[in-house]
Amino acid sequence: MSTITTHVLDTARGRPAEGLRITLSRRTDGGAFEELASGTTNDDGRIRDLVPDGVPRGVYQMLFDTGGYFE
Repeated sequence: MSTITTHVLDTARGRPAEGLRITLSRRTDGGAFEELASGTTNDDGRIRDLVPDGVPRGVYQMLFDTGGYFE
């Protein structure tokens, strides 16, 4: 088992991207993606506990709500 974390930097502003919503999904055997978890980055632009129990091998995607972040 492994964990999945993220660290997002806002290079336009020169600081961590605080308050960015992220959704984590895993590809199913049928090829569709199923949402596993979601969270919002902290003041350091990180989500350290997106999946605290770890995840098995597989294909994952993270969706970053950049539109909401820049509103």
